[in-house]
Amino acid sequence: MSSPSTSIDISVVIVGWNAEHYLELCLESLAKAPPRRSMEVFVVDNASTDGSAEMIESKFPWVKLIRSNARDATSRW
Repeated sequence: MSSPSTSIDISVVIVGWNAEHYLELCLESLAKAPPRRSMEVFVVDNASTDGSAEMIESKFPWVKLIRSNARDATSRW
């Protein structure tokens, strides 16, 4: 989506748990219609067991994947 030396204008953060299908649709949409500004995409995977993280790594290498070991991580913020 953007080169490492480019400043980032838009940061997209997606938090998911066992949502492989929906994550794939969302990331495909971002890839097909990127914004006119530089963008970075983070996905926080909350200990999914449905292959979400593996799908992201294989199909969307430009996404910055953050693997959380705790499914309830967002509830503590």
